[in-house]
Amino acid sequence: IVATTSRADGTFTLYGVDPGKVVVAATATARASCLKQDVACGSGQTVNVGDLYLTYGSTTRVEVVDGEGEPIAGARVFVAASSFGIPAHIAEPAGVTDERGVVEHEGLPVGLALAAAQRPNDAAWHVGESGSAEGTLRVVIPSRHSLTLAVVDTNGQPVARPRLRLVAGHQGHGVLELALFGAQQSVDLGRRLRRLDDGRLGITELDGGPWTVCVGAEGFATAVEEIELAGDVERTIELRPARELTVRTVDGTGEPVADATIYVRSRGGSRAERIVDLPVPSGRTGRDGVCRVRDLPTELTRITAMHPAFGQVHTEVEGRPAELVLRFVTPASIHGTLTDGGRVPEPGRWVVVLERRYDDPSERRGAMPEMPQLALPDLDGRFRFAALQPGSWRVTAQDSVADVGTVAGIHDYLARRKNIFPWNKADVALQGGVDVEVRLDAIVDAAPFEGPGATVQGHVSIDGVPAIGAIVVGTTKNPERRVTSRVNLAGSFDLGRVPAGELQVVVVSADVADSRLKENLFSHLYSRRFRIEPDRPLGLPIAIATGSVFGELRDDAGAPVAGARIGLHDRGNAERSSALRVMRTDSQGGFDFAGVPVGLYELRAEATGRSATRSGIAVAAGARVGPLDVRLVRLAELHGQVVPDRPIGPEGAVLVLHPLDRGAAARPQRATVGPDGSFSVRAIAVGEYRAELVRDGARTPFGTVRVTLPKTEGVLLRPSG
Repeated sequence: IVATTSRADGTFTLYGVDPGKVVVAATATARASCLKQDVACGSGQTVNVGDLYLTYGSTTRVEVVDGEGEPIAGARVFVAASSFGIPAHIAEPAGVTDERGVVEHEGLPVGLALAAAQRPNDAAWHVGESGSAEGTLRVVIPSRHSLTLAVVDTNGQPVARPRLRLVAGHQGHGVLELALFGAQQSVDLGRRLRRLDDGRLGITELDGGPWTVCVGAEGFATAVEEIELAGDVERTIELRPARELTVRTVDGTGEPVADATIYVRSRGGSRAERIVDLPVPSGRTGRDGVCRVRDLPTELTRITAMHPAFGQVHTEVEGRPAELVLRFVTPASIHGTLTDGGRVPEPGRWVVVLERRYDDPSERRGAMPEMPQLALPDLDGRFRFAALQPGSWRVTAQDSVADVGTVAGIHDYLARRKNIFPWNKADVALQGGVDVEVRLDAIVDAAPFEGPGATVQGHVSIDGVPAIGAIVVGTTKNPERRVTSRVNLAGSFDLGRVPAGELQVVVVSADVADSRLKENLFSHLYSRRFRIEPDRPLGLPIAIATGSVFGELRDDAGAPVAGARIGLHDRGNAERSSALRVMRTDSQGGFDFAGVPVGLYELRAEATGRSATRSGIAVAAGARVGPLDVRLVRLAELHGQVVPDRPIGPEGAVLVLHPLDRGAAARPQRATVGPDGSFSVRAIAVGEYRAELVRDGARTPFGTVRVTLPKTEGVLLRPSG
């Protein structure tokens, strides 16, 4: 994060700002901070952000007291403005409290704030409730108590040299797991712990509240217990003998494998028995290939052995065996070449991902999951994965994050990554010691077809221009197969030989193809079915003409609705797309669909508790349709019962409500009818509807119903035919 200080006249210059959208923050002592968001910085540009006004901040008073309300002097205090959206607040030091337990701070912005305090000579921080930055924030540091522990074996005899760890909080809230990762600290026992004359352990100066106590000793299993401190507490903790397990790792010839890391994860049992719900490293094997796991807390345990030269092997252990042998077979490898639409990929454009598949139910999962492995192809598109154990593996090409250079960009990529759909994949069944070659195209399915069929080639243009980079997808059902081809610089594509029978051809724009987001999979430019005859090549000249649709979305009072989901649905014939184009309205309620293929469309808009539908939107070549004034209407509930002429039966029926007044309620609504005839529609536009009962393929008219806000109930519908 680049930073600087302002000059005497208040001007400043920041050098080395990353290109993209950034946030500029300004802070000064006793002044409220100022944030200027979404500042667009281009490479090599100098951007003037204008004047930043830092108003005088709030005067915040912080009061620190103990559990009895007595002031605590000398406590360190930090204050922070309350943030929104994330549970983290950026704090700044406010100083130490005086003899009244009070400290004052200037500069917080007006609004909610909170304070944290720390006793003198104590590492524990305590956070108070949020309050107005202009008022008094109160931090209560709980009163201190003592805990006395007697650690005994199953015969009631004291355990020598027990090991002790205390973490504040409930075990069920994951405090031990957080402590393992350093996100939550154990209490410092250095000056708190002492051994009493009778062998018990005394721990003093502990805050009141819940504590998770871990106790272990040589030859014993670790015990975990939750203790609530509301005063001084005495407790006895019993340790059972450890159930040790000797893990031996060998290679395919039976020779020991040294330096294999052993991970253990307990399954089943109670939460206290498992101790932590995470894989726990139990050590490494020595030269003899042996590692001794000191205890198996539960009757079912998952175990993984991991070695950089062999990969991972997994097993599950039931009961309490004395020894376990994990065998690494001769490792296998995968090497291959990645292409992008038949071409060498741009450097850094793609990353090859290898994932372990568990297609066989008999395969045992281990303590450690098989994390996906990543490989960046070289300049020729070559990649390699080594040290793989036998099993099912999948290779895909995913977007590289090499161009993600900001924190916001990383969050955006991670959000998109969950919905990325890989065009192609290669599934590999590995045997020990083999090296498998994989040829994968990030876009084009290169798997050839040898059965009865014909070649399919063609040309795609959009508004008279070659659709360079677009993807043509061909799908067949018998056999089930999907082939893809990227449109080249000449506008041509080649699906190769496809099976005889029905073929669906879909054209996807280059932008949608490169995003590969699942939400865009139906955003086609063209969709049509063809009949493929054996050995009769098919040539497809596909000319796509487009227009655009724009307008504004408003509520029933005429105010613009920002951030509403709005979609454009094709209602044309079979030669047009069945696409669903979705976007969000801007801050002024505006929407603008560009590159919409010629056809007839229906527009649907949705916001919380409101919807709108506009049918009959005809898009012509080169036309810009709009501005459309789309109004949202509030949705109502409809509850009622049909009274049929014969029993409905346990399988039920469907009630179809056809809108009589076209407009916001342009689509029929459907509701399942129960055996007793009852039905409910949770979100339906206000208006009059014609009811129709669909049962056993027959349609019976059931009169009309008028829906009003906010709820229409007690409706009885009878046959009207």
